[in-house]
Amino acid sequence: MNFLPGFPLITKLKRMSKVVLLVDDDADDRELFAEALLQINEAVRSLFAKNGYEALEVLLSPNSKLPDYIFLDLNMPLMGGKDCLKRIKEIPLIKDIPVIVLTTSKQPEDKEEMIKLGAWLYITKPDYFDKLVYLIRSVLSKNPDKVSLY
Repeated sequence: MNFLPGFPLITKLKRMSKVVLLVDDDADDRELFAEALLQINEAVRSLFAKNGYEALEVLLSPNSKLPDYIFLDLNMPLMGGKDCLKRIKEIPLIKDIPVIVLTTSKQPEDKEEMIKLGAWLYITKPDYFDKLVYLIRSVLSKNPDKVSLY
């Protein structure tokens, strides 16, 4: 219910405001992801980590708001996506945050393993920016049925 009839946009933005963590070692991919989020909704706050260790630091920082979604690359230095996902699912404070694996790997065994470990979705990184925007928008609207996994 909107108690400010002249300001419906304010109510909508508050409901849509989300925090998203992208864990990816590729600076270009992080930049494209940030641009896609801005195109979808400027109210979405993005956090970034370059590997699994940095992701856990962000997630467990007492000064940080927990993200609504975690987008996680598989192949990263120091701690890759698989080990990071295992750790996330072991920690009660963060284990229920939906984790979306966003990777270049098209290997069926990678997908099966990550889903078994608790990933909410497994998405192969798209070749086109517009497709990335579409995929992220589908995830943020909690409409994973519309997300093309490959």
